[in-house]
Amino acid sequence: MIVFLQPINSLFFAGTAEFKEHLPDVDEAYNSIVIPRLRDRAEVSSTFIRAGQLSTNKLQEGHNLLILVGISTHVLEQMGKTAILDLIGRENEYLAEPKFTTSLIKALVAANQWPIDSTTSPEGE
Repeated sequence: MIVFLQPINSLFFAGTAEFKEHLPDVDEAYNSIVIPRLRDRAEVSSTFIRAGQLSTNKLQEGHNLLILVGISTHVLEQMGKTAILDLIGRENEYLAEPKFTTSLIKALVAANQWPIDSTTSPEGE
């Protein structure tokens, strides 16, 4: 399953909580790909980054993947001051490009090439 998220509100404080509500249930998600599109975000809060780190850890435990799309260079620099980009994986970060959908299409191509783990499932654990 591929889930695209386009936050429409601020990614500060309450906006971060609202964004997290739209993430797949990490206790039930397996082999899912979550693609938040952060285009036109000049800045994100430390609360959003911390929430992203926790969510990424939990998503990865269930063999899920997080791909960031449409990141501005400033937000990339902001996130680069933390461990989140290494946690997500540099190959799963797509900077915003002049054409509106370019980074989103690149992420979708990468998502479709991501290996699905069929050897283990939550039910088989």
